Amino acid sequence: MTPGVRHPRARRASISVICPTQHPGALVAAAISPLLAIVDEIVIAADARVGEEDLGWYASVADTLLRYEHIGANRHYGWLAEQASCDWLLLLDGDEIVSDALLQALPELAADRKIEQYSSPIHWPWPTPVERLVSEPWASDRRLRLIRNDGRLAFHGRKHALALDDFPTRHLDQELAVHHLDLLLASEGQRAAKVLRYDDEAFGMMTAQGRPFNEAFYLPERAPSTETAPLTASDRERIAAALARVGEAPEPPSRVDPHELALSKRNEINRFWALARPDGYAGSVRVEQPLPRFTAGATIENIWVRVRNDGDWPWRWGLDRPPLVRLGVRWRREDGEMIEMPSRSPFPCTVEPGAVELVAVSVQAPDEPGHYELLIDVVHENVRWFDVGTPEPVEVAPSVTAELEVLALVNGHVVSLESVRALRAAAGRPNALLGALAGMPDAAVSELDPALRELLCDHGSDPWAPDVATLAEIAALVRRTRPGAVLELGSGVTTVLLAALMRELHAERAVGAVVALEHDPHWRNVARDALAARCLAGVASVHSIRAPAAGNSTRAAYEPTENAMAALRAAPPELVIIHGQDAARATHIRSLSLAQQFARADATLLLDHALRDAELLLAEQWSHRDDVVVEGIALTGNGILIGRLPGRPAARSARRLLGLLRRVSARA
Repeated sequence: MTPGVRHPRARRASISVICPTQHPGALVAAAISPLLAIVDEIVIAADARVGEEDLGWYASVADTLLRYEHIGANRHYGWLAEQASCDWLLLLDGDEIVSDALLQALPELAADRKIEQYSSPIHWPWPTPVERLVSEPWASDRRLRLIRNDGRLAFHGRKHALALDDFPTRHLDQELAVHHLDLLLASEGQRAAKVLRYDDEAFGMMTAQGRPFNEAFYLPERAPSTETAPLTASDRERIAAALARVGEAPEPPSRVDPHELALSKRNEINRFWALARPDGYAGSVRVEQPLPRFTAGATIENIWVRVRNDGDWPWRWGLDRPPLVRLGVRWRREDGEMIEMPSRSPFPCTVEPGAVELVAVSVQAPDEPGHYELLIDVVHENVRWFDVGTPEPVEVAPSVTAELEVLALVNGHVVSLESVRALRAAAGRPNALLGALAGMPDAAVSELDPALRELLCDHGSDPWAPDVATLAEIAALVRRTRPGAVLELGSGVTTVLLAALMRELHAERAVGAVVALEHDPHWRNVARDALAARCLAGVASVHSIRAPAAGNSTRAAYEPTENAMAALRAAPPELVIIHGQDAARATHIRSLSLAQQFARADATLLLDHALRDAELLLAEQWSHRDDVVVEGIALTGNGILIGRLPGRPAARSARRLLGLLRRVSARA
């Protein structure tokens, strides 16, 4: 197949018109006839009160003609949509005429695979067939008229509301309208009676202009003022022809005996109403896999269960599709107390009566460790639990926070990488350790002087900034080790903190003591501005750097500018801080090589966000190298990996060669 050329067997999108109506048959036939050459299917549902003459007119243009018991409030749309077979649905009432522009645009609109629904302007012709109301509330009236007929489709079943909004949606221009002829077909008295009926079904609504909703739309005679605009010539002709048919009352092409058509009853129609209340809370939920290890307070994603709907009503997909039937989680303690978790898991598709589906459930463990029974069950929100889940015995382990606290008590503030990795493996979920220490107090924060404490707490604009406890730990380490120069890979609030500390420790000798390398121009400028605002630009400099392209193995490290390299040669760093936001891209494996080119022997190495999975994997890779010494992870905030760079690579290679020669000499 030639690129850019549609394959001749590619199927175009098809369109069904669905039209529930009790309007005069000649009018309906006139409104539908222009669509016959454009759409693929016409489905007309006749109100049970419609007689044989009107049914004959309906049959003259319908591919499928149905009869149904009218319930009111548009509940029939879900049922009617089930009778259509095409990709798209065009929703029309029997007194609506599609504008000529919309008629011609329908194939192109339906061909757009990126759109789920189209809302069309609704034009209200009045007081004559050649003009329409353009003042409010009619000017703003638009409704979903062309909608994709797929598993996402659901209907409100309420007065003045059809399909539930779904996205992506496109709002059509004014010329692509549907003309609603109600104001021309009925007298003022008839419309006043309709307002009373509609108020009985949906009372209390008000337009934006403060008028009663139904009266405002259906009785323009009572409006303070009305403004009109002319219709297009083609639309005027089509509307005039349809109205003329109503006035002439011609004989139908044939008559249809209502008793020859099956009548769909209210119960059948209600089964497809999105707001219907499920009947028969019956089904089953079975866990499909061995349960993972649960730790107190943690959430495990994607526990797979198989659900079966043994009731008479569908369980709809999603978290917000009415009726709100979803999967929920409860825990039963040993003493019988039931703990209900607030989270819910949606069905991935509608579970029809008798259907079986595989569903992923998010399960949050209780806050306290101990023996429990896990119950994954179907719940009808704000109504009842189905009580169809099978209890599963579970031993909930202590929380990751508690385990980290124990590690700190047993091993001290800095814990071995092996211990932290073992805890992460036992936790059994991605990034299980990240954030676990967020609520733990840190003495280092309270020990800072007020100026630095204020600085540390003022970094909300940087999403990648280390947490306050981590920053305080870095400050304590700098004060303790008193490095003469610092290299920072990345920039931000840490740059300002380091500059303030170096000026405090070294006074005049602090000029050029901090070199930060930043590949993002935005954050580079933010850091430079922050330094200048605190008169620290002479202490710290932020240099541009080009990060290695993803998948490019030819560039072994970040590429600093000549000015950056000159600054690093002038003051070889004794402390190297690597920020963790890029570790997931593995670029800091390369950044380590850059740091080693300039760092002094036995320079201290820090990596923040060390409790995140990406940094833990990076730390494990470093631990297998002989040019990095990983001493452990400080359990503060999101964790700081502490290590050393024992000399430059060339010097280490020379030492290894010298050691090898000595061993060979000894054997000889």
